[in-house]
Amino acid sequence: MLGANVKKNVVVTISSDKGLCGGINSTSVKISKGLHKLNSGPEKETKYVILGEKAKAQLVRDSKKDIELIITELQKNPLNYTQVSVLADEILKNVEYDALRIVFNKFHSVVSFVPTVSTVLSPEIVEREAESGGKLGDLDSYEVEGGETKGEILQNLAEFQFSC
Repeated sequence: MLGANVKKNVVVTISSDKGLCGGINSTSVKISKGLHKLNSGPEKETKYVILGEKAKAQLVRDSKKDIELIITELQKNPLNYTQVSVLADEILKNVEYDALRIVFNKFHSVVSFVPTVSTVLSPEIVEREAESGGKLGDLDSYEVEGGETKGEILQNLAEFQFSC
């Protein structure tokens, strides 16, 4: 999905608020900056959404004009799925995007984390790619029940994918 032709990219950088995890947070910021550079151009716009104080400190210094939203102090209490869903809704309501590139560190072992990028395309882009015979397949081959439109289903899937 990295190759989908999109004009509005949003890089969601997830970091910690506290602690001595300098290398872990710096890696996320470095990858975020690389994605920003890769997805910017004459007809493309890339913005940041920053979750966590450590990424904020590094990205505000270099990219203040490209920051769309900053949310800190997330880790005061352990997060659960409900809180993450509310956070995802907040981001999706306040940020216009064609593609969200979520940069985070996946736990590998006590001493290592794996930098990871997860892409969530907007429902409009998914539908456009499907209709043009793109990599996303033929959505019309599925039976839709319950009266929901294809657009509503794609919106629900995008929200669910982002919150996971």
